[in-house]
Amino acid sequence: MKFDHFNITAPNNVLELCRDFYLKIFDLEVGKRPSFHKKGYWLYSGEQAVVHLTEDDNTQSHNASYLDHIAFVIEDLASFKQRLNSFEVKFVTMNPPNTAITQLFFHDPAGVQLEAIYYG
Repeated sequence: MKFDHFNITAPNNVLELCRDFYLKIFDLEVGKRPSFHKKGYWLYSGEQAVVHLTEDDNTQSHNASYLDHIAFVIEDLASFKQRLNSFEVKFVTMNPPNTAITQLFFHDPAGVQLEAIYYG
């Protein structure tokens, strides 16, 4: 088994914010997407569409989910912190004891908690 993608369904104004956020923060690119009946975007990392954004103006923001966060591995901790700061994204840094791991926790415009994890 391997990770394929995650999907955010939200009104158009939230989708636009999320699209721009993931493009800037994770260097993803907008790519091919099937002609679904709802508008949206597929954001790619290389050949993989890892973030799917689907427009639905009837979607209400809610916290009725057990989803805690989605994690991405990063290669350059200092550069990534600088990127978050340049876009004024607030984050919390954690260093689990007895590891060489650094975790950065922050939220996207839809309120999804994200982790950038550096194995250094």
